[in-house]
Amino acid sequence: SRSSKPVAKSYVSREKNCIEIERDDVRLVLNGDDGTFAIYGVAEKGNSIPLLSTNDADSGSYFVVKIGRKEYKLQAKLGINCEARKTPLGAQMAYLVSDEAQVVVDFSFMPSIATSTRIDMLRVSVFVINIGRSIQSFAVKGIFDTTLGENTSAHFSTAGRKFINSELQFQSMDEDLWIRSANKEAAIQFI
Repeated sequence: SRSSKPVAKSYVSREKNCIEIERDDVRLVLNGDDGTFAIYGVAEKGNSIPLLSTNDADSGSYFVVKIGRKEYKLQAKLGINCEARKTPLGAQMAYLVSDEAQVVVDFSFMPSIATSTRIDMLRVSVFVINIGRSIQSFAVKGIFDTTLGENTSAHFSTAGRKFINSELQFQSMDEDLWIRSANKEAAIQFI
């Protein structure tokens, strides 16, 4: 029965800068040594299902910060200093881009229904702090390498479109509301 499952499990490795937290239906893994993250759905029987691609040590999903005209992919192998840290609501990945900016990606566990205590969602908030000596313009984008819908009739779907199997640019999300990648075992939905 699901009620016998512990509400929260967390593990912080002392040998590596790695944080792993599982709460109800969601498991999050942050690797501060390389700056990567992974998100899993937790099935009824407790096994984890990757919601994002795990190829190349989870490096297919990442964030990019643009400082002025230059873009920086936020991963340690590209010279970015990374640190994973636990928070009361989840965990954060902090990236230091030389002496120009600090980017903090905050992953907070929460229920999708406000009155529920069951955790089934992650809120991802991104903060950029200018630590340089000049005023700069900043932009951040997130790249999420989904794989769940690749072997289904609909790679993606939205509230307004049941099948999306080719590249599509959204001018507004007024009718579509969200983007989902799903298979028979799990789904990830971006709101």
